[in-house]
Amino acid sequence: MIIMEYCKLGDLEKEIMDRRKSKKYFKESKIWHMWMYIVLAIHELNRDKKNKICHRGITPDNILIDEDFVLKLGDFGHSKIVNHDNSFAMTKINASKYMAPE
Repeated sequence: MIIMEYCKLGDLEKEIMDRRKSKKYFKESKIWHMWMYIVLAIHELNRDKKNKICHRGITPDNILIDEDFVLKLGDFGHSKIVNHDNSFAMTKINASKYMAPE
């Protein structure tokens, strides 16, 4: 059984699309605030010195927003534990919408 926290505002993808339609864009300070939560989530995945977690799917639809506009990283279905023996995770996940063109 998986128990998750309820995030009332949905995901970041929905929030971006809703704001784009209503032309109520994020202020720069709010963008930095959201960026801080994403960086802290990635930091938390790598806190353990022996086993680090490679999420492999950080996209706006995998970032959830609670009622206080705190961002939470979700959907660990493609994640991988990377230990010191395999420090380079040579994998590819098909998320072409968010991949670099090269």
